[in-house]
Amino acid sequence: RNGFTPPNRDTVVPAYYVNHDMCHVIAGYEATGPGEIALGAFKVAMLPDDTNMVANLINLLIHEVNVMEHGAMDHFVPSGTVAYTDTKGRIASLAQPGAADLLAEAFVRGAACSADFSRADHVSMAHLPLAEIRARYHVIPLEHPMIDEPGLWPHYD
Repeated sequence: RNGFTPPNRDTVVPAYYVNHDMCHVIAGYEATGPGEIALGAFKVAMLPDDTNMVANLINLLIHEVNVMEHGAMDHFVPSGTVAYTDTKGRIASLAQPGAADLLAEAFVRGAACSADFSRADHVSMAHLPLAEIRARYHVIPLEHPMIDEPGLWPHYD
């Protein structure tokens, strides 16, 4: 749908991107600045360990303060680009309408999960229906889905 190039031999740490992108799909966050930041918060709420905390920090450094180059071997080089701006031209993902609410909801949704699916064997689950995977980890639906098809969320009482 987005036309992204799948991770390959030329991708920096391709296994990370497969894992990361599967987390986007399971959690329901799009690959936008606000979606990346929300996914980082979601993962911290699932399991607040060093791995998820560092991943969250990296999301913020790339998509909010714009000081790291996304996908570069040497991440700690200022990107010098304007990746995201709000309607007033400020460089910030969280300044975009609805982004702060998306972030707050991410903490609630991540904390509701039954386990940290970011550590799962995603390739072994790829054949399963998305609603089944979300039910397995108790991933509750977004209040306002970023983009999603009907029927991909389990129903909870």
